[in-house]
Amino acid sequence: MSPVAGTLPKTEAHDVLLKDTTPHPHSQKDKLDWLHEYRVKNNLDYLLEIDGGINAETGRLAVEHHCDVLVAGSYVFKYPEGIVEGVKSLL
Repeated sequence: MSPVAGTLPKTEAHDVLLKDTTPHPHSQKDKLDWLHEYRVKNNLDYLLEIDGGINAETGRLAVEHHCDVLVAGSYVFKYPEGIVEGVKSLL
């Protein structure tokens, strides 16, 4: 069973937020895969969002593992070539 299984509400959810400041992609991908499978299996309609540790590498991996929303404030605002280029680097 996933470590997040016991934390899911029994009511309808619109957004599931994974708050993690660990920039290592493996700390989130298993959770994302499990939440995606749970969403599909139960015919649910919620967004998977990660807030924390997002950069060009982890952002791509998160999207590959079914993440719908990335919060990358520090990465984007501190990007050496500016905010626009920071956002582009995530795409």
